[in-house]
Order: sequence, then structure tokens, then C-alpha cells
Amino acid sequence: MQKAVESIKDVEKFLGSIGLIVTEVQNEQQIEKVRNHLKNLANSLTGSNETVSIIKALRIEYKGTDDFNTLGFVGNSKGSSLESHKIEDLERVIYESIDFTRHNSSDFIYTPCQTICVSLIDLLSQNLTKGVRKIGQEIINFYVKVEENLRDFEESSLYFSHVNESFFKFFKNETLSTKWKKNPGQLIEQIVEYSKAATVELFSENLQLYANIAKYLVFLRGSDVSKETYESLGDQLIPTTEYLESTAQWYTFLSNFYKNILSNFIVQRDISPCQKVTLQLLEVIEKVKLENNYYRDITESLKNLLNSIPKPNATQVLDGLKFIDLEEPKLEALKKLLSAALQHQGVSSKCNGESKKLTIRGSYVKLSDLSKFNCTDTNFIEVFALHKV
Repeated sequence: MQKAVESIKDVEKFLGSIGLIVTEVQNEQQIEKVRNHLKNLANSLTGSNETVSIIKALRIEYKGTDDFNTLGFVGNSKGSSLESHKIEDLERVIYESIDFTRHNSSDFIYTPCQTICVSLIDLLSQNLTKGVRKIGQEIINFYVKVEENLRDFEESSLYFSHVNESFFKFFKNETLSTKWKKNPGQLIEQIVEYSKAATVELFSENLQLYANIAKYLVFLRGSDVSKETYESLGDQLIPTTEYLESTAQWYTFLSNFYKNILSNFIVQRDISPCQKVTLQLLEVIEKVKLENNYYRDITESLKNLLNSIPKPNATQVLDGLKFIDLEEPKLEALKKLLSAALQHQGVSSKCNGESKKLTIRGSYVKLSDLSKFNCTDTNFIEVFALHKV
């Protein structure tokens, strides 16, 4: 109310155009409490003449009773016991109870809200901070579902590398971050743009709520604020940034681990030396899903596996994994990779004497496998390899 008074040069000019809508009303007791508060404020010695004038414009005494003709209440759709106070009350105030007054820009004065709005500004800032943090978690949840449905390690690596790069461009761009540090609505707009560009599913109602909070904060504080005022909002997206960076790093590791090491001939010609440590690693993965501090266990078991392979330098290969949070989808991806590359059965063959055709099947088929099968007078060799020839 005080903020409205400060923003209007001549309150008397607009008395016929002033209405007040109270939202999120739960019951009749709340409505009566608002009415009584307005009456007390009108009779208070501390209230300004303009404030009293606005309240009187809302309140009409008729035959000894109060009729707040331009005061409306809109009930909260969730958990409200009110049936009568819905959108109709809002429409009544706007379309029936108040009139249009001709005006120009000089009739209004914009002044940032001072001490009277401190608690409201703090509350809105907290809600917006929580909102941005919630949006960040929604983005993480979306990509976790993507993780759970990706099957190809190379595809996963390319996908999350692109996602990480796109997110960085949107939220680490210096020009864009300068804008939202002065106006938090710009950050919400960036989130909406990012979600559309990346086809991330976010709750649109939440986004609109946070956009409205951001606009109201700018209205209360004014636009002339320091760049530190909203700086903490960006910090709420740090967990999202860290998740995307570590996820891109993890799937790049898995892709390279498979292409450069596990699928190589030096490993696949005889996987038996790796199978025991692979089994131990798979057991560790199952065990550490229930524990919080499992990075050390996983890396130790991975190191043992790499040391069983002649070529790789285990320390160098694992060096980039120090800061990765190995959530369940990442552990499941590692399990699938190990099972496919090091737990597969050998190749099988079928020799057809009539057609003189040798058919070989397996996950990894080597040229040396051809000599293992006695299929004389073969004119045609058919190879089915699940992963690699």
C-alpha cells in the first residue's frame, strides 16, 4: 500500500480507478483479518493521508455496514475452503467496481522501496534463490533420465560434451551474466531459452512464478543496483554445472576406455587375465551403490584392471576422474561396458559342408579365430561380430 502511494503523484485523481486484490486466501477468517487491518490502518495516526484516501476508496459505508466494493479476494486453489472467492472476484473488481482514468507518464513516480519493503525483498530474494536452485535440480533430473536411456558410449560422450558446452555458453557468457546480475529476470529468460534450445522439460508454471518474482524484485529495488545484488543466484546453478562437466568427462572416459583399450586386439585376443579383476570390479560396483564414499573403491578396482592389461598407464588413465561423482547411472554404464568387453563368451562356429560355408559368431571376432575351426574346402566365410572384428 505504501509503495503504491509513493508511486502516484496525485492519489485523489485516481481514487475511482484503485482496487486491491488479495490472493492465496485460505478461509473467511483471513478475509476478515484483512478488512480489519485496513480499517485500523485508516484510523491510525501513523498512516499517511494518501494511504487513508486509498483505503476509503476501497471501503464504502452503506446503511451501517462496510462494503469493500473495490477489494477482492482470490482463494488458493490448493487446500482452500473458499468456493465463492475465485476468479470472479478479480473480474468484478476490474470490470465492474473501478473505472478508467485518463493518465500520462508524469502521473507516476518510480522510487525504489526503502526500509518498509526490506522484509518483503528478503522473502522474495529467498524464494527466487530457492527457485533457481530447484530449476537447476530439474535440469539434472532431466539429464539423469537421458543417462539411463543411452546405450552407446560414443553417443553418450558426444551428447554430454555438447550439452556441457551449450550450458556453459548460456550461463557463463560474460555479456549475459552482466545483464542478469543487474536484473534477475534476465536469468529466468536465459533458462527458458536454454530449455527450449536443449529441449529440456521444465515446469512452465514454476518458471512463470519465478519470472514474476524477479520482476517484482526489480520493481521494489529499482534497476540501479550493484552487480553483487543478484550474484548469488548464479551460484545456485553451480551443482548443475558440476554435474554436466563430470558427466561429459565420465562418458568421454568410457568411450576412450573402450575404443583405445578394451576393444583392442591386445586385450581381446585373450581376456582371461582380465576376467578375475573384472569380476571383482563388478562386485565393488554393486557394493558401493549403497555407500557414499565410493570413489576410492572404484578407482582402486579400475587401477587393478588396467594393471592387468599390458599397455595402459593406470595412473594416467584415471587421473581425470578425481572430481567425478559416480551416481548410479554412471556405475551402470561402467558395468555394461565391462560385461560387454570382458565378460563375453568366446566365438562359435558352424560349418556347412554342402554349401561350403563357415559361419562364425561372437562379440569380438579375430582373424586368428578362423584357424581354430576345421572346416575344409570352405569357399565362403560369414562373420557376425556383436562389437568388433
